[in-house]
Amino acid sequence: MRFFSRLFNQPNKDGTASSLPVNWKQTLHECNFFKARRSINDFFHRRNKEAEAKGGHYIWKKEIDDAWKEFSLNPCYETAVRLVTTSPRMFLFFDSQYSFHRPAIWTATTFRFENYGLPFKTTDIKELRELSQQEYTFFPRFFKGEIIYHVTPIRFLCREWELMVSAVQGKIYKWAASLEVKRDEDYNSIGNEVIEYCIAWLGEPTEEKLGYFFWNTPDGNVILQLKNMVDWYDISIFITSGEISKLEKLPFSTGDKPDQKIKELTVDEAAEALYTIMSKDFNASWLTQLSKIPGIDLVRAEDELLLVDFSAIYFSLKFTRSPGWTNKGMLVFEKFFNLFLNWLGNVFESKNAGTRDDAFKILDSRLKAYAECIESGSEDPDEILRSIGEMFVNYAFINDPDGIAIRVGVESFNHRIVSLYDLFDSYKLK
Repeated sequence: MRFFSRLFNQPNKDGTASSLPVNWKQTLHECNFFKARRSINDFFHRRNKEAEAKGGHYIWKKEIDDAWKEFSLNPCYETAVRLVTTSPRMFLFFDSQYSFHRPAIWTATTFRFENYGLPFKTTDIKELRELSQQEYTFFPRFFKGEIIYHVTPIRFLCREWELMVSAVQGKIYKWAASLEVKRDEDYNSIGNEVIEYCIAWLGEPTEEKLGYFFWNTPDGNVILQLKNMVDWYDISIFITSGEISKLEKLPFSTGDKPDQKIKELTVDEAAEALYTIMSKDFNASWLTQLSKIPGIDLVRAEDELLLVDFSAIYFSLKFTRSPGWTNKGMLVFEKFFNLFLNWLGNVFESKNAGTRDDAFKILDSRLKAYAECIESGSEDPDEILRSIGEMFVNYAFINDPDGIAIRVGVESFNHRIVSLYDLFDSYKLK
């Protein structure tokens, strides 16, 4: 959503940074950038609502607009400096002394969806339906004897949420509640309501990332996820008991995560890991969805999805804030680029479809095209994602009146961005 405000339209008489306190840089180094972004975003959203109710809108200077856009897309110290020096009044959102810190009241296992408490045994639930084999493809089991169930939907914050639980030998260790928000609903207000509910009872998040809030508690953890699905928004709350650490894990081949004992990777190893992930982690259901489109060239569509994936890896490395990756991310991408280019060039030559130089030109053009989508000037993440989906449709030559291909393109891009969070946070580069 594009935000405007008259409040920040006045120039500073003494220069940009002169109105800031002496210790402003130290404050920025110590602040929670995601919390600041959320506060600023909420502030402008409320101001816009007030202005719309009066038949108007708020406006603000282009340099402030540009600084806010840069910070909102990449909340970090450097972009925060630009924002507060451009508009010193923004500093209040970064200063903890002006923020109310709420202590935790609940932990993971005492969390409640208003009047609905967490069941701890499957016998406490009247209606359970185990996932089908197809559903287990999307919700894999990680522990020996684990069974995942659908539970009767619950009422939470005046809306109906889907609920799933995971149990071993009848004892529940994981809970997941999900809400689908339609496009014509006020997603910002609904999302903020859920965020405020969780913060009110769990305290300030332990960590925040784009679309994610994490609370580590003495008896487990809670994760709040807000995700754009193109045709709708998904808000999910995942609760995990600390007792899960006592369960016996399944082998990696059946759904477990890689051995987390390896904490360091060389640049070459990181590039090879990304290449391996890309070559093995393709969701076949995307092709199933695309096959419903009359006249589609599925082979070309699959090729273009691979290039969407390739571009998402580039932007993940470019914008990551994970320690150990920020300084060498582009070096990793150069190595990864060559690995992928060699593979694609060999495919072209084996099919007499072109040369390695042709493959290079295609990769270069896709990176520039998707970069244009991200740097288009829009402040709305939904618009940016939609433009990525539309770019995929254009390159795949798809007639997409129902928006199926746009949705698949966005899901593919989102999937890769989210899937790399764990890799970047679990490993560091040598």
